[in-house]
Amino acid sequence: MEAPWTLPVTADPVLLFRFSALTYNAHRIHYDPVYTTEVEGHPALVVHGPLLAILCLELPRRAGRAVGELAFRARKPVYVGQPFVAAGSPDGRLSIEAPAGVTAMTATFA
Repeated sequence: MEAPWTLPVTADPVLLFRFSALTYNAHRIHYDPVYTTEVEGHPALVVHGPLLAILCLELPRRAGRAVGELAFRARKPVYVGQPFVAAGSPDGRLSIEAPAGVTAMTATFA
């Protein structure tokens, strides 16, 4: 997505642990790397979908835009240590862009 608003992010294990605590999310894929890789089969800890949505919302906030509604859809997982970009535009389109041109989340705001 070509976007005038961007926010580059690389989530680390501390951020995921804190977000899990803040949201009372006890799913081990966000804080236990052994469980995540050996039981669930992911290559690394998984970044929370709601955290990605909040990062999308940061874009219109920084631009001084009020948001009354958000709709989002997670499409692919994003992993700890993996750089990604929250991208968006004033027309209401937002996304999370992961490496290799993968759109991990799409969102719209009004």
